[in-house]
Amino acid sequence: RTVARAYTLALIQNGRSREADVVLRHKFPDARYRLADDVLRYGATDAPSVAFPAGAVGAYDGALSPALFEAVRASLAPDGDFWPSHAYDDEASGFFSYVHSLDDGTPTVVVR
Repeated sequence: RTVARAYTLALIQNGRSREADVVLRHKFPDARYRLADDVLRYGATDAPSVAFPAGAVGAYDGALSPALFEAVRASLAPDGDFWPSHAYDDEASGFFSYVHSLDDGTPTVVVR
């Protein structure tokens, strides 16, 4: 699986997404989403598109202020507060999810 990940990344970075998708479907049949090509082609000389295709996951550099990025980074670090606060090490802890609408423009994240 490690080789398959590296191979598909190389395919995508070389503009061969259709071939990469075949490998991903075969090696990772339960996967439903993958990062968009523009995200995986980091360092490419051509400018990335702003719109991602349906079903893709996108990422943007500089989307968070430096202070907010640092707060998120610290919280999600291996020794960060997020993990014990959500009982990730407790097998009896049930599934939970954070769902926030991004459509209405209302801020839904608070950093303390």
